[in-house]
Amino acid sequence: ADFVADVPDRHPPSSFMDGMQARLEKALADLEAGNTDTCKEHLQGALHLCSGLNPYLEHINKPMSRNWERLRQATQKVDWQELAASKETKQALSGAMAPAAMTVRTLQFLCHTLRASRCLQIGTFTGGATLGLAEALPAHGRVVALERDPFLAEFARRQLSVSSNGEKVSIVSGNVLELLKCQPARTEGDRFQLIFVDGNNKNEYLAYLDRILERDLLAPGGILVVDDVLWQGGVYSEAVLDADGSPGVASVLAGFNERLIADRRFEPMVLPIANGLALIRRRSLDEVLGDLQLTPGHPAKVTVSMCSEFDDFELGPSLDTMCDSEENMGIPLIRQMSAPCAGSQSRRSGLAAGVWHGLDGVWVNPQAFSSAAHPAVAGGRKGSQQHSRTMSMASDAPNT
Repeated sequence: ADFVADVPDRHPPSSFMDGMQARLEKALADLEAGNTDTCKEHLQGALHLCSGLNPYLEHINKPMSRNWERLRQATQKVDWQELAASKETKQALSGAMAPAAMTVRTLQFLCHTLRASRCLQIGTFTGGATLGLAEALPAHGRVVALERDPFLAEFARRQLSVSSNGEKVSIVSGNVLELLKCQPARTEGDRFQLIFVDGNNKNEYLAYLDRILERDLLAPGGILVVDDVLWQGGVYSEAVLDADGSPGVASVLAGFNERLIADRRFEPMVLPIANGLALIRRRSLDEVLGDLQLTPGHPAKVTVSMCSEFDDFELGPSLDTMCDSEENMGIPLIRQMSAPCAGSQSRRSGLAAGVWHGLDGVWVNPQAFSSAAHPAVAGGRKGSQQHSRTMSMASDAPNT
């Protein structure tokens, strides 16, 4: 706290970033006052803090494997500019695109914590994160890696072939959105406990998220990890981006982050690791329903969309007492509606009684009702074999 002791009305910094900010603020104040010597001292202190962080983290964390270090060195030796000029790669690439060691350590930590046996990766680059995931899985574990660039896919295959853990990896090259369509879905053994998204095409991140949900690829309790979500700080401050900072990408990623905040199906946590690492937990249906509160006598509008834990989702006939039109039901977010289930009466729009197959959750749009009104959910039971849930809506239902 020595560098802020003489700053009036300021508490000692409580974090690394607070300390950095305090040094820079003091340097700016000295510069404006014409105290160039002390300004330089504070700038040098801030630079020292920045430059010393990664070496210290490498010192106190578990070292990466020899195979991982070998792959990293092979990546740095590639003349990426020449490959782009000769059209061998689909776009201009750089060795700096390789995942940071701390990112890979985080993925390995999550694999161990989740006791994962199946991982999906979107975007391999040269295979650094792919190898890290494989190393963290048990002998029977499996990593499925999807890569749009054939050169990168082949490069990663060659690098992984010299590691015994490479046998756990399948690398598939092609259009990622189409490849996601081909992934098996809706059986517990085919789902992935961890999915890592680090594709070069950041514009497709939202589409990847939607496709993962549509195909129900993430296992209950699984974690979706997304890299680059802070994008050099550009998601909250365009001023920090240089000419190569791609402000358009920052805008896309900012939209992606906002989507995570707004969607009750997710519990996101963004960490300032590397270029920003989002850890996204898929919430259970019971957790989502637990958010719903009742205000007796007030109508509620409900949008039904995607439910991970249940193969079938049945809306009871009483739903039409509150939502009597397709507009109120939020039809744009409804996926695959089947015919009304046997024994149910289809009322008004036909949406009040029916079984929706292949859905991944219940989404209640908070903009669909006033601040004084809240959605009401009554009943609810889980079938022992069909894994279905019956749900009814009633404005006078008790809290459940």
